[in-house]
Amino acid sequence: MSTSTQSSRDINLSNIPISKSGFENALLEIKELVGVENVKLDLDERLHFSRSTLAQGTVPSAIIKPNSRQEVEAIVKISNEYRLHVHPISSGKNWGYSDACAVMDGQLLLDLSRMNRILEVNESLGYITIEPGVTQGQVYEYLIKNKIKLWMDATGAGPDTSIIGNTMDRGFGHSPYGDRYGHSCGYEVVLPSGKVLNTGFGRFENSKVTEVYKWGVGPSVDGLFTQSNFGIVTKMTLWLMPAPEDFCVVGFMLKEENDIAELIERLRPLRMDGTLKSVIHIGNDLRLVSMSQSYPFEEMERSVSLSMEKRKELARKHGIGFWSGTAGLYGSSDQVAADLKKIKKALKGFKGLKNFVVFTEKRLDMIKKAIGLLNHFGFAKELATLVEKATLGFELLKGKSPKTCVQGGLWRVKNQHSLAPIDSTNPLDYNAGFYWISPVLPMQGLHIKNLISIVEPIFHRYGFDLQQTISMTTERALTSVMTISFDKKNEVESQKAKLCHDEVVQRLMTEGYIIYRAGNHTMKFVSEENSTFHEFLSSVKNAIDPQQTISPGKYLSAQ
Repeated sequence: MSTSTQSSRDINLSNIPISKSGFENALLEIKELVGVENVKLDLDERLHFSRSTLAQGTVPSAIIKPNSRQEVEAIVKISNEYRLHVHPISSGKNWGYSDACAVMDGQLLLDLSRMNRILEVNESLGYITIEPGVTQGQVYEYLIKNKIKLWMDATGAGPDTSIIGNTMDRGFGHSPYGDRYGHSCGYEVVLPSGKVLNTGFGRFENSKVTEVYKWGVGPSVDGLFTQSNFGIVTKMTLWLMPAPEDFCVVGFMLKEENDIAELIERLRPLRMDGTLKSVIHIGNDLRLVSMSQSYPFEEMERSVSLSMEKRKELARKHGIGFWSGTAGLYGSSDQVAADLKKIKKALKGFKGLKNFVVFTEKRLDMIKKAIGLLNHFGFAKELATLVEKATLGFELLKGKSPKTCVQGGLWRVKNQHSLAPIDSTNPLDYNAGFYWISPVLPMQGLHIKNLISIVEPIFHRYGFDLQQTISMTTERALTSVMTISFDKKNEVESQKAKLCHDEVVQRLMTEGYIIYRAGNHTMKFVSEENSTFHEFLSSVKNAIDPQQTISPGKYLSAQ
């Protein structure tokens, strides 16, 4: 496993105020507050946190690890006093967007991973209250260990990722509770002044309904603290789904690239009428192949986008279609049976359907046993691949994020998981390079075809493969997550990745397919300085954070 970090020559260190007396005095106070061992100043440690899946990261001036909201309050007040900038992270695993990096060099990195307490679980009302360091793997294991009949929504980013961190970036998962922001409430926020604000009904002393009703009374401000630099969320309640009486996973594969348009047209009515309750994720061939192997360097003269012929060869090798997806069905046995019947009816006569399978836990176990026997005779390779992918989807839809999540990010890492075992869930440990671009589009087949026709030629012109997922995120909207994978050790390829990213995002914004989420390198495309929207947010920022103490440049151009 490669553990190389970016060298100091690759990073602008000029903005790091290590020698300034104000900075030194601030750090003395912070050390006394949190303990010397929880303030990291050495260059190696700072370079470690500057690692990024993007072509270039940013270097913090120090890493501070508080253990409580009170310590966060004090750190923010000290930062205000000495005019320092603070960038909070929950676990620092914001893969493909910014990882643990602030927008600019020289900020104090506030690592909240020590604040990892599960504060309350209410089984009858179906909620959990947590701190920012709590990971989705931690919650999953807690629910299993304590035999709590609630399921958490999970993302595919891995068990070590923060729930609050993902929610604050308005990430989405796989289950009927996939809209994490919509299923969260009761934020406890440290403002740039160091004061504490509680959202919703949490602002009322002795409120008994903070955890069960999102909006409170009067203006709702929860959204102001997502995708923003208005405060630091130190506590949040997340709603959990009651474990259903019955549950199964529908898996399907499509034959050709254009078949995705008809599939969406057939499934949209079922998403809108509530038959399909989960977020349906549909990955293209390269997205799935990258989860099992890296780019076939040994077969290619140079790193270029793969031909359609080569892609079909890899799809046959891995036993997949051009598109593969899963959907979870939840409810009573009768309800699941009725929903399954409607899905089959909707897909009847669909010529683009390569495979359609239904998995229950019992059926998966039976198939795995059968595959074990058939493998002795060299059979069942395609079935084994299908079951492996189905198992990942099955577990995700039940709230368990896979440890193998890192594999898809290693597509352009030479001779990595095609030859060596994966022993880390962190793509940064492999020096993996990738950008994620995530536009939203209306849930209509014509928009998917249009999106691909816009984006794919740009990817290919720069020599990259379009690894793509289409997700039926809401009842009316699709989100496409597209990956630019590149070799970070190759400066030319890294530069091409940045140029490709910029051209794709600019073109998508021009065409009206706006990205739902931005990384550091993408902030420039969403900070429209001359818009009324930007003017309003800037006025809020300047009113509550006149010294730009928290994350300057994040989603708002730095003043």
